[in-house]
Amino acid sequence: MQPLPATDYRCFVWLWLMISSVALPAAAQTAAFEIPQLMQILAQVETRESAFSEKKILALLTEPLVSSGTLRYRRPGYVERMTMAPRQERFTYENGKIAIESNGRQRQFQIRDQPALGALIESIRATLAGDEESLRRHYQLRLAGTRAKWSLEMLPVTPDLVSRIRLIRISGVQDELRQVDILEASDDRTTMTIDAVRH
Repeated sequence: MQPLPATDYRCFVWLWLMISSVALPAAAQTAAFEIPQLMQILAQVETRESAFSEKKILALLTEPLVSSGTLRYRRPGYVERMTMAPRQERFTYENGKIAIESNGRQRQFQIRDQPALGALIESIRATLAGDEESLRRHYQLRLAGTRAKWSLEMLPVTPDLVSRIRLIRISGVQDELRQVDILEASDDRTTMTIDAVRH
């Protein structure tokens, strides 16, 4: 099967960002914050909804691409990115199936049909599940800071991811994610800023 075009691949990056946008529940902020604790907290998330704004810097463009909308997550594995500006687009993932709605058209496909992206999708599943062991099969993880202010860096280690992603960094203030940065192998960059969770 033919590999996905770059625009579809970016949807997978957005999917990762959707999952990363889940805010963490309240917890004590004085103790040292370690990766197993972060994974445990993520595994407890049931549903979340947050507004986002995103800026993407592409080497081929002189101006960044700016978008905004809403991110939704429902356990055990439903994620949705609803972009409202500059145009409406809906991207969802559930039970191994991806659906993209844009310009009045819808496309659907199974992740198993794109084995080159399998490691990325498994990283998404593992993040939702708080599955550190599975996550480490695809990334080298580095966590800095405390619960009050922390940063998790994810460095791809599998060939499929290394060829596409150089670094993912998630920054949190207290118990919420506030920013997600992705540096692609092409040097394209994405920064997503996340508002407080809507309960």
